[in-house]
Amino acid sequence: YPNPVPCSTGLKRRWHGHPSFPLLLAALATQPHVDHLAQTPAIHLRTNWPGYLAEFAAAVHACAEAAGDAAPASDLARRVRQRILAAPWHVSEVQQLNVQQRGLSNFEEKYRASGVPLYGMTV
Repeated sequence: YPNPVPCSTGLKRRWHGHPSFPLLLAALATQPHVDHLAQTPAIHLRTNWPGYLAEFAAAVHACAEAAGDAAPASDLARRVRQRILAAPWHVSEVQQLNVQQRGLSNFEEKYRASGVPLYGMTV
């Protein structure tokens, strides 16, 4: 679940606002965490704040575009760039989740129990 303070000053506390975000995408592109329906790398995001999902999706696209424009400054940067460019990035539509059973985390359970809508997206 994202940083609960949805303000621009909290961006660095979110996964997609952290300087290591390209490393997360590069690791995803080479790991066996696979969406078994599409057979591609996948991150499944769940939140009570749909704006977080929109920000995350925009960050994935921006990171992929920037990887194509960037000149690698080191061997690590070159490998990260290659992995990001090689991955078949697809961001699903934001969907409202129908969580009938206990939530996957304490945060999700708290929001589910109080009737707050929950949303999901797959990258």
